[in-house]
Amino acid sequence: MARVQSPPILSQIRVPRNCSEQVVSLRALKDDIVGHIQRKERWIENGILESLVKNLQSTRPPTLRNGDDPRSGTERTVPLTDNERVRLLSLELIASFANGEDHTQAFPDKMLT
Repeated sequence: MARVQSPPILSQIRVPRNCSEQVVSLRALKDDIVGHIQRKERWIENGILESLVKNLQSTRPPTLRNGDDPRSGTERTVPLTDNERVRLLSLELIASFANGEDHTQAFPDKMLT
């Protein structure tokens, strides 16, 4: 049996050259899997979940010296850093993988209303 080739996006997520590249790769992955159960299954078989969890473990949000969250102020909106985008996209992807079943098949009676 032939070994399944992992997609190039996977290597860019696992070993990115920089955070910006990883953000682009995570967005491409998100576009690829949303609404596609079989694609989600293939990505899981290729080990994407481990990489997403590593992203969450390795990129910690910044804190101020006193331990307060720098984003807790409501005076102005601060754009996300690339590290924060990696964390957010990783969380969104994990949620999408967790919601992987086809709801039209699981709840056919709900589709009639």
